[in-house]
Amino acid sequence: MNAKLKADYEAKLTEIERLKAENEAIRQRNQEASQATHQANQAAQAAYQEKLADIERIKAENAAIRNRNAKAQQEAERQNQALQAAYEAKLAEIKQIESENEAIRKRNEQAGQATNQTNQAAQAAYQEKLAEIERIKAENAAIHDRNAKARQEAERQNQQVLADYEKQHGEAAQALKDYLAKAPDNVTLDPIFSAEPATAPNGDVIKDEFTYNSADNTFVWTKQLHDWKKICW
Repeated sequence: MNAKLKADYEAKLTEIERLKAENEAIRQRNQEASQATHQANQAAQAAYQEKLADIERIKAENAAIRNRNAKAQQEAERQNQALQAAYEAKLAEIKQIESENEAIRKRNEQAGQATNQTNQAAQAAYQEKLAEIERIKAENAAIHDRNAKARQEAERQNQQVLADYEKQHGEAAQALKDYLAKAPDNVTLDPIFSAEPATAPNGDVIKDEFTYNSADNTFVWTKQLHDWKKICW
């Protein structure tokens, strides 16, 4: 009997040791898991606090936005009321103007019937004036063309007169030179020769004068048209 109890006791001790070993293993696993869970909880707590701070920030921003929106809404309402009042005033003004325009239109319609005939007569006179203006413009164009041709012809004639006069002057100058060559050294001529003036078709007067200075034996030729002097010798 004692042997059986002892065997049972040994078996129970073995079972107890096994359970202790299992419990120790479970405790260690739980401790490791607890540490991991604690770290995860700390990270989650930090994230939670961060989220809370973010939420508070957003709430503050939302409150500021709501405040601004409320003020903006009040300002918009005030402006809308002012615009509505201005609109009502303009509408009343427009109605008054429309009423006045209607009265003016009726008066103009009545007056238009009377002035229509006057306008027709004025239009006919206007067309007549336009025709007269076109005729005058055509005449002016013809006159302008004739004047241009006349100016060209006058210029040609002026050039011809000048060329003829230059030729005569050359002949007169040569004759005077020949005369002075034969004159005594102490001869005094002041002036000794004056060519006949020549008048160009454009009204220019061409005149030569010759003056001899015996003091320095010089001969001065003054040409009136071109206003210049030349020492001949």
